[in-house]
Amino acid sequence: MKWRRIIPGCLTLGILFFGFKSVLSTIAGDYVLAAQWIVLAAILDGLDGEVARMFRGVTTFGAKLDTYVDCITFGFVPAVMVYQAVWCEMGVWGTVFAAGMMFSGAIRFARYQYKESRIGQHSFRGLPIPVCAIWVSMIVLLTESPMLADGRFPIDKGSVAVVMWVLAIAFLLLQVSNVRYVKPTKELIGWGLAGTFALMAIMGKPVLVFCLSSCVAIAFYAVVMPFLTMRQVTVEEEEEEEAPVELRR
Repeated sequence: MKWRRIIPGCLTLGILFFGFKSVLSTIAGDYVLAAQWIVLAAILDGLDGEVARMFRGVTTFGAKLDTYVDCITFGFVPAVMVYQAVWCEMGVWGTVFAAGMMFSGAIRFARYQYKESRIGQHSFRGLPIPVCAIWVSMIVLLTESPMLADGRFPIDKGSVAVVMWVLAIAFLLLQVSNVRYVKPTKELIGWGLAGTFALMAIMGKPVLVFCLSSCVAIAFYAVVMPFLTMRQVTVEEEEEEEAPVELRR
């Protein structure tokens, strides 16, 4: 039935709508709200594929639509937000950094279309683009929101800012790299959320704990996870090479 395809498609368009709302918030100068819209878009991005499989509505059109939506929402939108929040004061270099964020996302998805950068069913070639988008959103939330860090982590100076932005640039390079990443399992995500919720309850600062936990999880996944899952990726590559290939006559 067509509704099986319509529902996942509507969720995918919802991701684009959240990205649009983020741009509007950026134009209005509300960078905290802009970052929150991007985080919501990332959460919805993690659900639309599961919903499509649940309703047996996976289609080639849906996959293509998801690709274009992700390129805009997690490539263009965060670049605009960060440029207006921070990089516009850096002149030419700010423009270069913002353009680099867009270029990295576009190149990654172009490679995905050309080389099928998803390997097997559980791994990817290159860091998934929502990771960097969430990372820069957390930077904005931690530095721009007065109820989180009270200005203790300035976005434009200090050792913390240097580490955050160096990692952001590293993530952009990892997006277009050949580094293999395994898709996080539901069990791993569940344990991570359980630990985060527990810390929220204990510390009494749920938003701050969520932001810091997200930063730690993102850094761990982007930098450490490829080394921990190298054996699993190697097994998938061997299985792919041994898969029968239909020869054209």
